[in-house]
Amino acid sequence: MGQLTTVTGVPSSGKSNFIEWYILSLIKTYPNLKVGYYSPEHFPLKKHHEIMSEKAVGKHFSDNGYDSRMNEAELDKYIKWSSDKIYLTMPDGGKTPDWKWIMERGEEQCFRYGCNIFVVDAFNKVKMDNRESTAQISDLLSDITMFCQTHNVHVFLIAHARKMGKDDNGHDLIPDLYDVKGSGDFRDQTHNGLCVHRLYNTEDKRDVMIKNLKAKFKNQGSDRIGENIVIKYNVKNGRYFTNYEDNFPIWEEPVQQEIKPVESNIEPSRLNALNRQSGYPTQENDNGLPMPNSFYDEDNLPF
Repeated sequence: MGQLTTVTGVPSSGKSNFIEWYILSLIKTYPNLKVGYYSPEHFPLKKHHEIMSEKAVGKHFSDNGYDSRMNEAELDKYIKWSSDKIYLTMPDGGKTPDWKWIMERGEEQCFRYGCNIFVVDAFNKVKMDNRESTAQISDLLSDITMFCQTHNVHVFLIAHARKMGKDDNGHDLIPDLYDVKGSGDFRDQTHNGLCVHRLYNTEDKRDVMIKNLKAKFKNQGSDRIGENIVIKYNVKNGRYFTNYEDNFPIWEEPVQQEIKPVESNIEPSRLNALNRQSGYPTQENDNGLPMPNSFYDEDNLPF
């Protein structure tokens, strides 16, 4: 909390889609998290909820003729689950908001609903006096950082990269934070930076690279700047995965099988002797009778 993360990539690389799934995964892991969204690229708001519901439920919202779509009960479950976790924001009358409006709505959602994660998608969709002014961008990033620290929240800022060139094989070059449109201050002032980059040159067209462009602190990955992982896109529900496609609703807990202790077939006296040699407590005395309960007190364990 108290940090700004800038996410960039070339057009159609899946920046918005990845961050949506990443944040839903965070909310699943940490139920106290709530997200406020300003994303005019998903206007109208009901369309954005359709996309979010697919990721949460694990099925298509509409009928595509191939995969099963979510039913009414699953949609109702998403509505109930998301009602206190996901807050979508859009100004009235279809007007383009400025950053003052964005921060005021963020502050309102922070205090009124308890939102502690905010997503602005994308930077160029917010009105500015002079988008070419590097000084104004620098001041704005300072304001966003101060907003994060003052309210102890995290802001994900999706920012488009400038037009990138091609490598020798004709594939798009991977942008870094200095390639974000407008200013090099995106590299200087942001706490963390990610690049989402589709790998069209691989056999599996669903491969997506997530690259660590910046991490301010070592315990958050500053020693791994420049490294990346390759994940796959799940076309059924807009999720991402590494080893297997997870199509279960996000609110379902994984079923854990009971692990039964393995019983030894070694005679009790022999087992106790082996335990003594290894420094472990014995479970029965040499006559096969249970040892006193006090033997199992943690303060008495040899390790």
